[in-house]
Amino acid sequence: MQSTMTLKMFLNMYRLPPALIRCALVLCTVAPIGCSRGPELQGDSASVEQLDQDPSGDAERLAVDRQADEDEELRAAIEREKEKWIEREHGGRMWVYRDAIRMQKSLTPEIEKLKSQISQIDEKLNERIEAEGAADPRGYRLWMSRTGEHQRRARFLATEGDEVLLENEGKTEPTRVKIAMLSAADRRFIGDLPFLVEQFEESQRASETGTDWARSPGERDRLQREKVGLQAKLESLSGALPNLPDSGDPPRIEDVVQEMETIIEENPGYFVDLAIAAIKRAKDAEKREEAKIAGAQRQATRSQEETPTPIDLSPLDKLKETGLIDSYRTNGNELIVTVSFGWHPVHYQNRLQLAQAMWEMWAAQRVPSNPDAAFLKLVDLRGNKVGGSARLVGSNINVNR
Repeated sequence: MQSTMTLKMFLNMYRLPPALIRCALVLCTVAPIGCSRGPELQGDSASVEQLDQDPSGDAERLAVDRQADEDEELRAAIEREKEKWIEREHGGRMWVYRDAIRMQKSLTPEIEKLKSQISQIDEKLNERIEAEGAADPRGYRLWMSRTGEHQRRARFLATEGDEVLLENEGKTEPTRVKIAMLSAADRRFIGDLPFLVEQFEESQRASETGTDWARSPGERDRLQREKVGLQAKLESLSGALPNLPDSGDPPRIEDVVQEMETIIEENPGYFVDLAIAAIKRAKDAEKREEAKIAGAQRQATRSQEETPTPIDLSPLDKLKETGLIDSYRTNGNELIVTVSFGWHPVHYQNRLQLAQAMWEMWAAQRVPSNPDAAFLKLVDLRGNKVGGSARLVGSNINVNR
């Protein structure tokens, strides 16, 4: 390796052509005639030969990686084909059953919660009805002392200050009782009595007219309305609850796997062939898509090339103002410029540079991808050619001396 570097430095020192330097290095490395070749160059020669065969040095590793990718793609395709087979053979019952179980599990807690709420409202309604009494709240009811030791049946007459007037059952003379001495239920009854009387009277009117008592105002009405709302929600959820398929229980996973293994034993290449065919279809579809995209791109490029681009020849108008040219016109890829009398006295080199500048302006706009396809023709006022492009190469510009 050191000898090769020394030779390279020697050749560069004498500024030999690069091609000659490369030839010398190759000759010294591969067939070193007259060059010292030590043991260390044996490895260099083998490395050069290996690089000649495999410039990247990774061909074998790349081949292994490529094969591993293909194997992984095939394995994934086989798994997909197995899933498709399960879908075809058992998917109908398996997935419907699975979805039904999932929905049941998600809806059942909500349904149980609604049932519990309705049960609680029923209990409150029963308590309320018992507290209100089935008869007129102004009728006789059981009154109890705060300690529960004393009780009597009486009906409410009125309140006077901190006392309540009660009419004992079977007696006409009213009894005065301190409100504070009554039980909590009796005190609550006294506070709710105006409302209870109003509710009772409304209930009576509703029963006489056939109106639903639940529409009457009050706590009982609120609870009943809440119960109706919960029952409607419960009915809706119960209707959404799916029924399990009538076709029986779904096949067990173990049975499906066993059936699949039986197919593989009878035909080991069954799923492999399906996977290879699926991969081929996918690649063919990908190639068709790529071809479609490439065709669209070519069409777009062709349309762009066919669409004429506006060409700006305004610099030639400025030359007309100087009196150097008289007019100009185009014919396909050729720009024809008619020079005036002021053109001829100008020095040759100046006229040549002006002609080259006109051609560059024309070629850059007319055929930017192939400038030599654009031509310039200079003629005098009588149509005689006085310069322009060569016949085959547009960039070869000349003017008459």
